[in-house]
Amino acid sequence: MVPRKAIVWTVITIVILVVGVMVPVVGLKHYAKLAERQRDRTRAAASDPATAAAAQAGFEVSAISVEKGQGSSGSSAVGTVVNKSSLQRAGVALELDLLDEAGKTVGIARSYRPVLAPGAKWEFKVPMGDTQAVAAKLASIKEGK
Repeated sequence: MVPRKAIVWTVITIVILVVGVMVPVVGLKHYAKLAERQRDRTRAAASDPATAAAAQAGFEVSAISVEKGQGSSGSSAVGTVVNKSSLQRAGVALELDLLDEAGKTVGIARSYRPVLAPGAKWEFKVPMGDTQAVAAKLASIKEGK
């Protein structure tokens, strides 16, 4: 007969091994899904003419999300612009189309940055006013001369 203590330790060892294999597998699946979502966002952004024009001008514009305001303050469009060029950019003007649930443009929001250094990241937060907008997309980004 096998001692009871040996059986208990064998069961504990098997449980630890099974958990040790399952956790990385589940984690890898989770991160694979996150990576696929990010690739989808990047593909969608790259297919957008305004984003493509921004990239050609030396700007990288992230996906734009909407943050709900607290209390009486309205929503804001939030995203990031990176100056990918080696030049300092002056008078950077950002224009966003505000979209309703059907994807129809219901307004325009603008923001401005006097100077954007080479490689610098501009994390913008543009108030959307009290429109019926639920989303925003890049309309244009231009540098003043």
